[in-house]
Amino acid sequence: MERGANPRGEAPGGWVVVLWMCLGITIAYSDRTNISSSVVAMQSIYDWSEEDKGRILSAFYYGYVAVQVPSSFLVRRYGGKVVLLCAVVIWSFFTLLTPVVAENATLLFAVRLLLGCGEGLAFPAVHHIISRFVDHRTQSAAVCVVTAGSYMGTVLANFATPILIGRYGWPASFHLFGAA
Repeated sequence: MERGANPRGEAPGGWVVVLWMCLGITIAYSDRTNISSSVVAMQSIYDWSEEDKGRILSAFYYGYVAVQVPSSFLVRRYGGKVVLLCAVVIWSFFTLLTPVVAENATLLFAVRLLLGCGEGLAFPAVHHIISRFVDHRTQSAAVCVVTAGSYMGTVLANFATPILIGRYGWPASFHLFGAA
């Protein structure tokens, strides 16, 4: 347990940290999900085949899966806070880069793959932080709160992205969610 823990074993501000991580996961899932709505406009503009579209949509998950086990070693070596900070920077950067490279399907595949790598670092880091800052008796509740962020992010992106596309064009959701 972290230094300065209260008598229940929680670090000061542990639940504040949990709420911030929930917000971070909400943004992460918005970053991952917004392409589901944007891809229709992107495919039309860039004349992608269905195969191109399928590769682009799946690229995220190749990166996400690839870093799951290695991220546990990174978390153990550098700590959850450092790894989560790196994850946020990586996924935000590659979300913002999406509109820049979109006309090249190969580059977009690479950007989506690297976005997946960034997000793949998040949950191992989050669980490490919860194990350090939240009393073991309430860690399940903390995990539930953070995991709820994934559903909130999906709902947010699926609601907001079509509105953003309609008003400002498909790149707007990548700019907004990437900057968040």
